[in-house]
Amino acid sequence: MKLNFFSHLARKSFRTSPDGKRLFLASFWLFSKPYIIPNKQTENRLFARLLWVLRIFSVVFVLVQIFVLFIFIPNLVYLPFGYISNIIICIFLYWLVDWLVFRKELSGLKRAPVSYSLSNFYHDTAMQQSFLALSLNLFVSLGFVIIGLWLVHKNIPGSVVGWVTITFFSLFSLSSIYLVYLKLAMPKRTKKQ
Repeated sequence: MKLNFFSHLARKSFRTSPDGKRLFLASFWLFSKPYIIPNKQTENRLFARLLWVLRIFSVVFVLVQIFVLFIFIPNLVYLPFGYISNIIICIFLYWLVDWLVFRKELSGLKRAPVSYSLSNFYHDTAMQQSFLALSLNLFVSLGFVIIGLWLVHKNIPGSVVGWVTITFFSLFSLSSIYLVYLKLAMPKRTKKQ
């Protein structure tokens, strides 16, 4: 089985509504209604664009972070305001790239009448992913929490990185625990989907 990390991430943005319509959850979908995908060709185009945004932005993001945080402005990591500002700027840049890439395509699509709820998202995710994948997500996120705790405990300069890591991955761990719980609570025939 070929594992494609970015395809896996991109697939999470495509869901099926209770009435059978295909939906596209754009970035920051919790704050807006999903787009209704009229046909398979549109879904394929959206998927291809999202895949490239994830691939290119992730690589550029990592390279820029390496240069900004470790070469040009290494002291930024030690300043809580600087580090958190850096994260906010990166989130804004991702939103901007996403908006520029998708605005023309999405402007012609209708929105669903209601928002896609977080409970539906969790239920669908638990149904789509295997128990092994969900457990792996949980253990990796717990590992990052431990790394964050170690950074804070050792009082390494720039421990704000440790606190941000602890906060983010603790939330991700709670999310993963809930997904594992949902997976275990599903009937056996549903788990295999």
